[in-house]
Amino acid sequence: MKHHKSILILLTFLHIISCGNDNEPIITNLPPNNFQLLEVENNSINVSLNPQLKWESAEDPDGDAVSYTLLMNKGEVNPSEVISSNIQTNNFTLLTSLDGNTKYSWQVVATDDNGESTSSEIFLFTTEENIYSYILYYMQYSTQTFIGDLTKSVSIKRDNEGSIIRRDGGIYDANVPPSVGFKYLFSEEIYDEITYRGNEIILKKQSNDPQIVIPIYKRTFIKNQNQKIVQKIIETSQPFRIDTLNFEYDLSGKLSSIKTNLKESFFYFNANDNLDSIVSNKYNSQMELIEKTLEKFRGYDNAANPTIGFSIFEELFTRSLSANNYSSYLFEKTIITPNSHFYSSRYREWNLKYDNNGNIIFNEL
Repeated sequence: MKHHKSILILLTFLHIISCGNDNEPIITNLPPNNFQLLEVENNSINVSLNPQLKWESAEDPDGDAVSYTLLMNKGEVNPSEVISSNIQTNNFTLLTSLDGNTKYSWQVVATDDNGESTSSEIFLFTTEENIYSYILYYMQYSTQTFIGDLTKSVSIKRDNEGSIIRRDGGIYDANVPPSVGFKYLFSEEIYDEITYRGNEIILKKQSNDPQIVIPIYKRTFIKNQNQKIVQKIIETSQPFRIDTLNFEYDLSGKLSSIKTNLKESFFYFNANDNLDSIVSNKYNSQMELIEKTLEKFRGYDNAANPTIGFSIFEELFTRSLSANNYSSYLFEKTIITPNSHFYSSRYREWNLKYDNNGNIIFNEL
């Protein structure tokens, strides 16, 4: 009898426990809230090869900590390649350069501490063209720079972070008689070595050919906190001259002027963010005006400008300032003397080439 009572008491106790569990609330972990991608904006073009991607913080309704996974792929596809995981911030900068002139898709997945996740929408962007070479013919050299062969190519080398570290191929003073019709020759043995030191970019022109002696030609670019070039210092050995160019910008960030002790140049842009003209004044040591020049840039296309970011090279400087690519150039100069004015002008046109997607080609004739 005692045995039966014990069994009855045990069953009753188990029933009470069972009833108690049925009444307890079931705790459910909720995923992070929806969030939006911010930068790079959807369908952006001409995007840096090392862009910084940003998104909103994904708030978790349970108060859990949230980390992020960045997914990316080439083309208009659902991104699946994990670029980085366990990201603790709402931004990520790509350290390995993307391919130039390529469309990418990207997405971010927010995951809380309990494994619940929420995915953002998918954004697309197209990178800028990564110029590794260009032909001298398309470039904009000084009107006093007469080159023997404009069909030669210059190549540019970058490091893994996308920074330019070397340019192979260059021109040098050939010391030929004026009757030849040109002053400079091209050599693949000439190169520019580019180094970075704090806020400075330093270019040194050198030669691998012992038969080609390159006089000292060093350019030091100084950048401000916004990564804008504010000064260019040119050092040469003819005769140990140092020129300092000071750069100024307007409120929109466009270059407005470059000034030295004896020269000032003013830059004007049109409504499409393309360089329209440059007006320059040159003075003597008494600060009397002795020369005026006007440069006009026309024939712009609608293609993205792949030379943006290459302003450290002289022949790419004016091209690098615009959103698109110009095909004609007019140079007018007036020399002022106490008794007269002497006027001259030059005009040049380029026959620009494009690929099947409408992108400009600077490495083919």
